[in-house]
Amino acid sequence: MLKSSGFGIALFINIIIVVLWNFLSYFISTLLPKKYIHDSRPPFRIRDFEHQGKFYEENFACDKWYRSLPGRPIRWRLKDNMFERKTIPDLQKMVLATCRIELWSMLNCTYFLCAWILDAAYLAFILSSIVFIANIPYIICSRYARCMILNAMIGKRREQAKKAKEKKDTPNFMDMYFSL
Repeated sequence: MLKSSGFGIALFINIIIVVLWNFLSYFISTLLPKKYIHDSRPPFRIRDFEHQGKFYEENFACDKWYRSLPGRPIRWRLKDNMFERKTIPDLQKMVLATCRIELWSMLNCTYFLCAWILDAAYLAFILSSIVFIANIPYIICSRYARCMILNAMIGKRREQAKKAKEKKDTPNFMDMYFSL
């Protein structure tokens, strides 16, 4: 279709297609039910080498990336005391949001299918490379944020288990008084 048109027209139409593809990806990622988007499902599951988030800090300087991303897709400050005030259900909502952000960016990367069908090879390569490179920081930062949130959830669960154990081990004064 666009293979025979001029470069300027093809580029203009592709920019419109990329914007529409972005909106479509956003709506798909927000409308999918939770059972398809979960941190334990294969595309979103945290791998063994990612658990503490050190992989992203060391190899990608993700802490610095996160602070410099325009619009901050993940609106939680990482490595601050932000997680201390959150409850486990709040943290689970944050994990779901990072999964949705990652899915949105991955769906944006599938634009190359449309580009290779509609465009000449050189234009399809250039445009799909630009879209791919533009979405990689969001994918990496959402995975890093998910690692940090899951670490906070593990800490909260350990804290709750410790408090439950202390509560169980500590005798209640009133029970001791009335049992005499």
